[in-house]
Amino acid sequence: MDADKRIAIRFDDWKLLREPLELFRGESRIRIQDQPLMILDALLERPGALVKREELIARLWPRAVTDYESGLHTAVRKLRAVLDDDAEAPRYIETVPRQGYRFIGEIALPTIASEVPTAAAVPVVPRSWVWATALLFVVLLAAGAWWVDRERSPSASQLAARELWLAGVLAWQNVGGGGTTGTETARIEDLYDRAIAADPGLWEAYADRARVRMARFISGSDTSDASIAAARAELARA
Repeated sequence: MDADKRIAIRFDDWKLLREPLELFRGESRIRIQDQPLMILDALLERPGALVKREELIARLWPRAVTDYESGLHTAVRKLRAVLDDDAEAPRYIETVPRQGYRFIGEIALPTIASEVPTAAAVPVVPRSWVWATALLFVVLLAAGAWWVDRERSPSASQLAARELWLAGVLAWQNVGGGGTTGTETARIEDLYDRAIAADPGLWEAYADRARVRMARFISGSDTSDASIAAARAELARA
């Protein structure tokens, strides 16, 4: 793939490019072994979500090996050394004991490499964005439900739309904030589509559908300009 068409995932002054997979700090390419780089790629596919050890082991060692636990720990340690990340007070990679790892740093919205000048300021999405917005949705939904009960009863279509939206929220949480397969992601997006069709004023469904599209862009399953533009438009509408 041409350099000007490669997907860039940015955090602080780091940049991960795909196809081929390379790590940069500023404009300097960093020398790093394949396995630590593959771990970083896996964590950045689902920022803020737990990536289990079994997933990483299957990704790094498709065929069985004797000492995979030790190999995984060694690869994570090398990745931390490259990123100058402290396991006791991590900025980027958090260890979830006996389960796996998650990326906790602040990432920028995904871009095509050529579209972002070197010195341009990139809007940063806080790592807590997903959970903070989810909490905000719950609070606002509760307030909205109280107001609706006070003023008028919701219509049957509005109730159906909310049920579809909540089903999508629960399904999204069950896959750790990002569909592990295209089928799961498509099923969740379909729930939000149906919720919006039933109640075009259900802004929560627009926001959550935008989040699904952003996750698909980050994972590389849909990197079209139209997809990220649609996600931004839906966030603005919400």
